[in-house]
Amino acid sequence: MKRVLLLGGTGFIGSHVLSRLRVRTDVRTMVLAHRSVDHRSLEDVNLVVDSLTRWDLSWIGIFEPDTIIHVARLGGPGWLRRAIASRRGSRANQRLVEWLTAHAPHTRVIYVSGTLVYGDRGDMDVDENASVNPTAFAREYIRAEYPWMDVQRDGALPVTIVRPPWVVGPGSWFHAHYVRPALRDRGVPLYGSGDNWMTLLDVEDCAGAIVHLAEQAQPPMTVNLLAPGQWTRQREFTETLAGLLGACVCPIDVHDRRRFRDRAVAEALTFSLRATTSHPGALDGYVWRAPRWPDMLARHLSLS
Repeated sequence: MKRVLLLGGTGFIGSHVLSRLRVRTDVRTMVLAHRSVDHRSLEDVNLVVDSLTRWDLSWIGIFEPDTIIHVARLGGPGWLRRAIASRRGSRANQRLVEWLTAHAPHTRVIYVSGTLVYGDRGDMDVDENASVNPTAFAREYIRAEYPWMDVQRDGALPVTIVRPPWVVGPGSWFHAHYVRPALRDRGVPLYGSGDNWMTLLDVEDCAGAIVHLAEQAQPPMTVNLLAPGQWTRQREFTETLAGLLGACVCPIDVHDRRRFRDRAVAEALTFSLRATTSHPGALDGYVWRAPRWPDMLARHLSLS
């Protein structure tokens, strides 16, 4: 891995991936970023400022990356805007797939998805061989993933699909749906019964594992990103967080239409998944920063 093209390098996960790449003196990096990006903050990388849907793909031929890490996702609030964004994302990804197939078929692609694509699986252990049954936001967003799933299945490109679980970090769902309400109301929300399983991953470990897989994975393969000991039921999660914040646990009715006008939010907060992997050696050699989820919560609260 000497030349990496990073798509979505200024987003929640992408910015941490870029931080990992920046410290690598043996890697040159090109970043596709939105026009609102702070150009001065990216003076040390090759920068293309444009959108995923219309950027000039000839830049790939000029830069000649051996690896593409794709963490760019077009999104929007509400199911209709998500559906529109996913259609645009699908067309953008199909255009990229066709260009790579024709001009750079040996370029390795790491496409970052998520475990919402597996749907609510109750108490089942779910690895990469499970069927896709998307729930919540993934119902719309999976459309943009199909071009990569298709080309991976056909073997036309060396594609690794990476599926992180709930990623904990600044500005994430963790703050939006748990920390901020807890600080405002002095009660940590417990969505629904709290019996659903959550699989958690620190954002810096997510980025580090993605870069590790970019070097070590043997495509075609799909990998669930998992740190050891990161399963918990939502009830235990909220009780631990309440203890850290000195707050109580506040049950929330997820059927309240006034609170959850977008049903995908309630589905995401209550879906149950015990993620496992059929590739236990894929992350051998990676040193986890946050192998225990309670320590992860405490660390991110101290950073807030």
